[in-house]
Amino acid sequence: MHEDLIARLALVRQRTLDLLNGLEDTDLTWQPHSAWSPVGWHLGHIAYTEAYWILTRCAGDTRLAGRFGTCFSTTAVPKDHRSAILPSREAIETYLRDVRGETCRVLERLRLDDDHPLLRRAAIVHMVIQHEAQHLENIRIVLYLRGAQKEAAPVSLVKPPAVPDDRATVHVPGGTFTLGAPNEGSERCYDNERSAHPVELPDFRIELVPVTNRRFLQFIEAGGYETPALWSEEGRAWLGATKVRAPQGWERREGAWIRRGFCAIAPVVPEEPVIGVCAHEADAFARFEGRRLPSEAQWERAATWDAAPGRKRLYAWGNEDPDPARANHDGANEGPTPVGNHPAGASALGCHDLHGNVWEWTASLFAPYPGFKPFAYEGYSSPYFDGRHRVLRGGSWATSPEVLRATFRNWYLPHVREIFAGFRCAVVGE
Repeated sequence: MHEDLIARLALVRQRTLDLLNGLEDTDLTWQPHSAWSPVGWHLGHIAYTEAYWILTRCAGDTRLAGRFGTCFSTTAVPKDHRSAILPSREAIETYLRDVRGETCRVLERLRLDDDHPLLRRAAIVHMVIQHEAQHLENIRIVLYLRGAQKEAAPVSLVKPPAVPDDRATVHVPGGTFTLGAPNEGSERCYDNERSAHPVELPDFRIELVPVTNRRFLQFIEAGGYETPALWSEEGRAWLGATKVRAPQGWERREGAWIRRGFCAIAPVVPEEPVIGVCAHEADAFARFEGRRLPSEAQWERAATWDAAPGRKRLYAWGNEDPDPARANHDGANEGPTPVGNHPAGASALGCHDLHGNVWEWTASLFAPYPGFKPFAYEGYSSPYFDGRHRVLRGGSWATSPEVLRATFRNWYLPHVREIFAGFRCAVVGE
């Protein structure tokens, strides 16, 4: 087990270093606005979290966790102050190396079958691995926002392959469905994914693919942003305050829509999933088409249920680990790909792109499941059970495979649109 864990730690770290190696020093300190921390802080926080949970809490060694005081703590320093207090790039890179070297030495002597609540089945090590994977996506978001500030030459486009009917739906049978991850054997899952519990679902239909740019353009051109009846009260207030009229990064030039990406500007591709929309925009579009967003239970049912064996799958395609043939993930394509472009990743019901490409907004508020118990600390999930944060499912093109499972729950406030999020619609009562 120790060798496998060290190999998995090394795998996600290599992806972090590969991204870091392509950055200028100024990229590490740049901050888009007060809601997003600079890249350098994310890197230091990755090291600090590993040092605190493995070296301090499991091995009793406080030296590395305390090297920079509270600089990389999530609670001690407000986000808008983090850029000003960052150590040098060399110091951050050294910190990452020093913590990882000591972690590997400590793991060689720790008993991972111990009754210690953090070490049982190596649960805390799995958390540290996934924590770095999640911050790697946050780093990509900040770099995307930095790239969107720069002017760059348009990129040439390869004609995308034919895609499925982007409004087609599939029938999902109702009944009792087990939502979430079981307590036993779920050491790689977060606290908010547990405990698995039965929910009753009616029959419903869900779209085979996420909403495409082609469909969202129809919403824009039909005046969707200017039609108050399509928007919730909260959505209308957000729209009035922001004056938004298109997804994040979209601009209209000479009669055509273009989208800014990673230091590149290209025409909006109709066959790609819309990305850079908030929950308010997703809700309004669904009303525009006479549909609605699925609940997270409906999303998970459509993604994981396989009627043949009568049980859930770990991923839409089965229980095999993610790979490039099944999902656009892990930054492989530096952006979304046309919907339906990964048929090997389809669910048993025939839904495409349930993992990777774009996170999918749901209608569900982020709330604890029955029997919820915080792990490894109260502050990971519990503060966000506030009746305001909305659940997203499925992962994006930037999501690491460690957190691409179907039970993983992401959450953001409904006005956030900088994340790599889109959505698909459901139809209830047909």
